[in-house]
Amino acid sequence: MTLVLKIVDIPRSTYYHRKYYRVEEKKVSEGRPAPGYSTYEDGTKVPDEQ
Repeated sequence: MTLVLKIVDIPRSTYYHRKYYRVEEKKVSEGRPAPGYSTYEDGTKVPDEQ
């Protein structure tokens, strides 16, 4: 792998940083949850199940 990185002119640290990089999954969702209904212009609510 070192030879390939030399040919492409990329530092070894870049390869190994990505190799051992782990993304932690989020435990809490972001943003507010969907309300479960939509509203008409006059303000009446319509459930999303329709």
